[in-house]
Amino acid sequence: MFAGASPIDEVSLQQYSKSLQRVAVLRLLQQLSHVYSVMKIPALADLVPFMGFGEVEQIIVDAVKHDFLQASLPLLCTPTHKGCLAHVMK
Repeated sequence: MFAGASPIDEVSLQQYSKSLQRVAVLRLLQQLSHVYSVMKIPALADLVPFMGFGEVEQIIVDAVKHDFLQASLPLLCTPTHKGCLAHVMK
């Protein structure tokens, strides 16, 4: 019946890539918050290899601002500090 030809030539889903990554990070943070009360920042950064930690940090800030989750990040903390902890409490 169909000869393998589609009426749609090509669909570009690239426009949804960034939004899907943000949703994936939000869901990850939500799930981690049910398991951990404290997490080292390098461990969190390792779980999100497709995004820089600055972007992840901004997602955390936005999520806290909109009451999606509760978290605190030390002010003088960077992913290179081995003792830094991210506190996720919801």
